[in-house]
Amino acid sequence: MISKKAQKVLNDLELNHNHSWAQEVIMRNKNNLNGIAIKYRGVKITYQEMFDEATKYAKALKALGYDKGDEVPVCMSNTPEFAYMMLAVSMIGGILNSFPEWADKDYLKFIINHSKSKNVFVTDKEYPLMKEALEESNASNIVVFSVTDSLYKNLKGEPVDPYKEIDDKFYPFVNRINEIKDYTSKNVMDVKEFKRLGDNISMANVHACVSLYDPFTITYSSGSTGRPKAILQPVRSYMTISRFKDHDVSGMPKMRNMTILAHIPTYTHVVLTTSYSDVFFEQCTVAPEPIYQKEAYPYTLLINEPNQVCSSPGFNTYLANLLTFDENWKHVKFPYLAIPTVTGEELKPGQEKYFNKVAREHDFGIDKLPRPLGPVSYSIGGGTSESSGIFFTLFKEHMRKLSFFKHQEIGLQAAGMALVDVIDENGNSCEIGQEGMIIVSSPCNMNGYYYEKELDKDCFMYDYKGNKWLKVGAYGIKLNNKGSIRMAGRLHDDFILGDIKIPVFKFEDVVQKDTKNILAAHAFFYEESNELVIFVEQSPFSKENFKALEESIYNRLNKVFNKEVMDNVIIKQVDPSLGVPLAPSGKADRKALKALYTPSLEKAMTLKLEK
Repeated sequence: MISKKAQKVLNDLELNHNHSWAQEVIMRNKNNLNGIAIKYRGVKITYQEMFDEATKYAKALKALGYDKGDEVPVCMSNTPEFAYMMLAVSMIGGILNSFPEWADKDYLKFIINHSKSKNVFVTDKEYPLMKEALEESNASNIVVFSVTDSLYKNLKGEPVDPYKEIDDKFYPFVNRINEIKDYTSKNVMDVKEFKRLGDNISMANVHACVSLYDPFTITYSSGSTGRPKAILQPVRSYMTISRFKDHDVSGMPKMRNMTILAHIPTYTHVVLTTSYSDVFFEQCTVAPEPIYQKEAYPYTLLINEPNQVCSSPGFNTYLANLLTFDENWKHVKFPYLAIPTVTGEELKPGQEKYFNKVAREHDFGIDKLPRPLGPVSYSIGGGTSESSGIFFTLFKEHMRKLSFFKHQEIGLQAAGMALVDVIDENGNSCEIGQEGMIIVSSPCNMNGYYYEKELDKDCFMYDYKGNKWLKVGAYGIKLNNKGSIRMAGRLHDDFILGDIKIPVFKFEDVVQKDTKNILAAHAFFYEESNELVIFVEQSPFSKENFKALEESIYNRLNKVFNKEVMDNVIIKQVDPSLGVPLAPSGKADRKALKALYTPSLEKAMTLKLEK
């Protein structure tokens, strides 16, 4: 059962906040209209200005014929225009279908055509990868926003990028709408033309009657293992997760006057919640960042000076390496970065140790938090797009040092509105320390998969009381009776040899206990040859040569697993100069990493003959 306090908050949402997400954001900021909602390349946009722009967008959408329940297909960078669009779609009761530009052409065409929308809303940065799909789609119009639209304008009315020298290394801020017009056969509108469409629309037609249970967004999974899945989330998901991060409910510090970076792509549920919804609920400032590359990440932190940022282990490894070994970065400090948060995938013990060491050496957060909290340790967030990322542990290493957690691992803490359990194959609740499948019962769970509805039957389950639970799709381990969970690895990601079945995370765990030498381990089972390959990232502080380290790893594994298993285990080093390949989402690209090893042809042929 959830607490009485949590139930009281949920009841209040039902009774007093049964309206659109946009309406809630407006209500919460009615006395904060002069507060800064958005910072973008030196430009500051107040809440009043943001609401005014969002209203113009909403009127334009109505002029284009959009009504409550209609899909609005959007493929946009993190820019102020995306924030306006998210608010506008919410105002009219539409469904924001925010999709990735890098998906294959046929899937992009399917997304656009399935939406039944004659308009697609894109930023010029995303357009090149999706232009062929757009040309072959049923859409008639393309509304093009530019990454330059909200920049300062000089006396000639030309946009000025104050960080041009840096941005030019990764993506020059140039308005490319004329290039798009020259290429496409579709009708193209820029932001000014789009807004003018709504000039004659009455305000009375802008705000639809919306309930908490109405659908609000379609976002997409990372695509790190296959085609990104479309996930339908209701208004209730955003309203609830953001409400439960309020100081009076969560007990966490107030976020007022903090700047939060929005750089994770807008097709992901995590950025819509943590970088937009939570920010506007807390009357904070979002810093939208259209450039999302690990090589650009350190510059992104310098340009935007965020107090909180969510980023992947891969991005943080690149940052830590740069700050540790690059002469131009060794003395750079980040005193404003109070809540660096790893999200997207499990934070490995060696990574956490490394990241926290770098955070201490580079004064993370000391301007915002007094000692001993500053320099800060990394926080961790987790969950899935399907479950709304309901897990969060603030300053994880600091928390572990508190007396309650001193001698045990501390994992992810679920938000108060969620019930979380770990169950075995028979559906029974696991004991502390026993691995099983994580399940979640929460008002923030998705409605379901939008296109692959057949997957829902395997994604949801009901208990004997009729309560609906979401299967998170990951192995988990209960760490204590206080609700701490460790996400241990992907469900069904197992080493299988005859009757032997071992989750691959158990091999990773043995390897990763050596945090002095091992940053991370990534294990894959190759079914065709019955081989288990462990890709090892060596710690930058390790003084061992990899051959000696490999021998040490085998020795430790041999103490845990029998010879029959170990005869099939192979250790491979991840090239330190390249690191783990990353997917467009910033997470480890598991397909690309697994492809670095070619299964033994001899073993594969032997197994085939035996079968």
